[in-house]
Amino acid sequence: MKVESLFALVVIHTSRGKKVILPPALWSVVFKKLHGSIWAGHLRGPHACGRVSQLYWWPGLHGEVDRWVRGCRECGSRKARPRQVIPPLRSLRGGDVGDRWDLDVAGPFPVAEGGERYVIVCNWRAA
Repeated sequence: MKVESLFALVVIHTSRGKKVILPPALWSVVFKKLHGSIWAGHLRGPHACGRVSQLYWWPGLHGEVDRWVRGCRECGSRKARPRQVIPPLRSLRGGDVGDRWDLDVAGPFPVAEGGERYVIVCNWRAA
């Protein structure tokens, strides 16, 4: 890869064209503009890395961009959290006489005059 100075910038010729070699002092500025700006939309790691590598190059670019994205507070606060797993309903076994109830709920129906929308039927099993 050929390195040259062009318009007071250090440029490297890669297989994908010319890229500006960015000093570490400017990495955070680029990350903020290409990941955190209103136009960037907080891209995920691979997309953010692709955007940065279109214009710039430095050793370890991919690792630095991934580290920056993983450390982004806004991205972390918006990430989907795993949903709570609700176990399936199961019948209860055993018990004494009178410990068993049947319960049915139907609705919602159109609102009745008294404001009711559901029908609940309970049955106590005597035996």
